[in-house]
Amino acid sequence: MAHAIAQNTPILTTLMSAVNTVWDAFINKMILSSKHAQIVQLTQAMNRMDNNQLAAIGITRSEIPDYASMTIRLHG
Repeated sequence: MAHAIAQNTPILTTLMSAVNTVWDAFINKMILSSKHAQIVQLTQAMNRMDNNQLAAIGITRSEIPDYASMTIRLHG
């Protein structure tokens, strides 16, 4: 029994490494999808603001997409 486990250890290690890599990729994809959705929502909300409100936070309408993206990436 111990001999069989010893023989399969490299296979199990490789398999666990592959599973961990796939899991990490899945989690990263979910985080990126969530951040993208948050950026879209913030952009939509800011587009509903009038120019005076935008000026109060120091941005112009053309800067909304960059501002939303930066805000979510830094704080999201």
